[in-house]
This record gives sequence, C-alpha cells and structure tokens, in this order.
Amino acid sequence: MSPGPEPGMASAVHRDVAARTARCTGVPARKRARSAMRSFFYAPTSGQPGRKPGRIDVALRSPTPMALLDLETTAHVGTSTRGCAVPSTSHPVQRPPWLKRPLFWSCNMTVKQVPRAGTVPGPDGGGHARRHAAGSARDPDAILARLPMGTRDYVRVLGAILLKHNHEHSAKHKGVSFKTMRDRERFLVSFFRELRRTTQYRRVDPRQLANRHIEAMLERWLARKLATATIHNYLSFLRTFAGWIGKPGMVREPQHYVGSESQHAHRSQVATRDHSWSAHEVDIASKIAEIAALDSWVGLQVELCAAFGMRGKEARHFRLHGAVIAREAANPRDATAFPECNAFLRIVHGTKGGRPRDVPIRTDAQRELLERVAASVAPGMYVGRPGMTAQQSQSRFYYVIRKCGISKKQLGVVAHGLRHQHVNDAFEADAGAPSPVRGATSRAAGDEAARQRAARLLGHNRLQVTSCYLGSPSTTRCPAEAANDPT
Repeated sequence: MSPGPEPGMASAVHRDVAARTARCTGVPARKRARSAMRSFFYAPTSGQPGRKPGRIDVALRSPTPMALLDLETTAHVGTSTRGCAVPSTSHPVQRPPWLKRPLFWSCNMTVKQVPRAGTVPGPDGGGHARRHAAGSARDPDAILARLPMGTRDYVRVLGAILLKHNHEHSAKHKGVSFKTMRDRERFLVSFFRELRRTTQYRRVDPRQLANRHIEAMLERWLARKLATATIHNYLSFLRTFAGWIGKPGMVREPQHYVGSESQHAHRSQVATRDHSWSAHEVDIASKIAEIAALDSWVGLQVELCAAFGMRGKEARHFRLHGAVIAREAANPRDATAFPECNAFLRIVHGTKGGRPRDVPIRTDAQRELLERVAASVAPGMYVGRPGMTAQQSQSRFYYVIRKCGISKKQLGVVAHGLRHQHVNDAFEADAGAPSPVRGATSRAAGDEAARQRAARLLGHNRLQVTSCYLGSPSTTRCPAEAANDPT
C-alpha cells in the first residue's frame, strides 16, 4: 500500500491555498462556504520539492504555480480559472492509489471580481450600461451647465443634448432604433451648421431654437426643391428636439410654414401607382437567378423578400432554425386572419420597431425555399455570408442588386418593390379583383377582408397602412354601392 501524506502536510498546504485564494478572489472567508466549488488534482512542479500530490478546489495564480490536473480529464489545465471552465467526461477519474478520502481540504473558486484590463464593467444583472454619474466630466447636464448660452461651441452643446435624449421616443415611453438615432444626429448637426453659416443667425445656440430659425431654413429647403416627405421628416425631428430643450409645441404643422394651399402642406401616404416589379415588366424569376449567379447569399435574401414579403433588412437578419412554428404557437391575430394555414414563419430580427410577425406558409414554393435556406445556413445563423457584419451585409446586398439593374435609374424598381409585389398578389387572390393601383375601377365585395389579411401580412395593425401599397379604397366603389347611388 502506498504511503499517505506526511503528517501536517494537509494543514500547511490548506493555509497556503486559503491565503492565495483570498488574494485572488477577494472573497471573505465567511462567504466562501456558500460559493460553488470545483475540485482539481494537483501535481507539484519541479520548483516545489517536498510536496506530494493532493486535491484542491481552486486554481491558483502565483509566481510558482502548481500544475493542475482536472479530476475528470487528467489533462494539464494551467493556473488560470478560465482554463477550467468547461469540464469534460472523455476520460475516467484518475486518483493516486493512496488517496482514500474524497478530499483533504476545501477552498472556494468564485467569479473573478476585478474586470479585465481595458474593459468597462457591466451592470449587475445585465441590462443597459450605467449612465454617467451626475457631475462627472461626461454628464450631459454638467456639460450644459459649463457652456454659457450663446457659446461658439454649439456642437458640444448639441452633443450633450443628444447624449441625454436621443435614445428616447418622441411620444411614447420607449426607446428608438439605432437608425433613428443616427438620422436625428446627422440632421440636427447639419441643420445648425447650415443655419449658422448661411443665414443671419450666425451665433444661435441650439438651446435658443425658435420659429424664426425654422422659417429661415424652410425657405432654403423649398429653394432646393426638397420632397414633401423630406420636409415633413425634418419638421418631425425639430419637433422632437424642441421637446428636449423645454419648448414642446413650438414647432407647428407644415401648413403653418408653407401655407395651406401649398403642395407641401399635406403628405400623401396613398399609393397612386404600382411599385411592384411586374408593373415595370421585370421578370422576377430570371432576375433572381441573375442575382444568385453573382452572389448566392444575396439571391437567397431576394427570394425571401419575394416569397414572404420581407423587407431587405429582415431577409438579411433572418434566422430560419426555429422560425417555422405551428398554428397553435402563432400570434392569435395572425392565426385568426389565416384560418386555412397550419404553419407560419416567425419573422423577428430586423423588423420595424422590433415587432415580430407570423407570415403564413401557403405554397409549395415557399416550403421548397425554406428547405434550401435550411440546407445553406448553419443552425442559429442568419441568411448571409458568414463573418460579415450587419453593415457589410447591407452594403453587399445593395451592391449586388444594383449590379443587376435593380435601381430607380436603371429598371425603375427597388428591392422594396418585392414587398409591394407580394401584398398586391395576395390581395388580388383574396379579393378576387386587382387592387386600386393595378387598375381596379370598382371596389370588390371582399375589399375590406382582403385588406385585413394584407395588413397582417405586412406586420401592421392599422388598416390604413395598406393604402401605401394597394391604393386608397375611396377611389373605387363597391358594385352594390354604385347600384344604390341615385346619381
């Protein structure tokens, strides 16, 4: 029988281990008993004569480290706790023949308390990063307090206001997307730069924004012949900014600035022409094949846009595995709108406002496409070239489709036209008649029901949104209404 450990060896090493553990983890002795433990078998290195193998529950860091062996793998792990994170059961437990008891002493290995150098520690329990402490150098209120009204450093004033409010929704108690924050930032910086450089208000502070400044800039926008939608978006950004600086309600409606008779007074959100690819005589199948020949990943993304009415961003961020769900698991509104469907495709990533929607799977072509996507994409991954960032994937997507002629200047269509194509085709199949933008002269009897289903396909709750794709139902009348009309 092999000799056991020398007398007093266990207690001496135990004190050494406990002291080093306290220095490494910073955990008081009274708390170590409540923490999880990991057992390791150590073999003394050549620089530690007189010590015999033993078993400890912590990986040490010291100038003369011990060579650690995991009890389950018998492989050298090293002195870092990160090397012992994932146990393996590929080999049986190896113990020296003289070791009879399960362990000689116990020490605790807890989570490292000090963050890695060069990183910012996250908040307890996850969530968003902590805001800057009040009065600190990066506290926006402290920055604004240091900068007097009318300062020349208007960009810093604007940056402090954006840092404080840019993540907020203009009307609701929720956040906004990164795109919205970026668009606000770019517009506000360019607005005040142009206001100070090209108008008489050369010393205006962003906190002094008034209607006279907006009127001066509107004259320049009208001179540049900006689109009505662009002007309305700019005024919306300014209306939000006015609320941030304590002037809610200052920015009026567009007709107050341009006049009620101006073409820019009202923004029309009703489609007057068909934006789908077929309306511009584009062969969808052959064009997708051309795109796939240039880039197979972009080809799959365009196919998803055509088959399920996805936006380009939704197709690039789409993760198929686990997205096909049964009717019982679908959104009740989507399931009610399509009672004939038993399978739905859940679209979550890249949606507008982060709102998920469940699109019905109704045709064999849709199922065949999903099978090809499943065969091409690794589990848990998105539809796109592996290793690309979201920005790189977006740039590649638009580069390839422009290379194949998909642009307003070349073929007169864009990728979003496939979404118009999908919803117009679905409306025509449900209503039994084409949509108003496709030349309907009378309102079909099933127009409202078909629009309800079209709204669910698009992922919208408001019925009037369908007018942006199908045209206004007020331009056509139901045959029964026309028959009862005395005129």
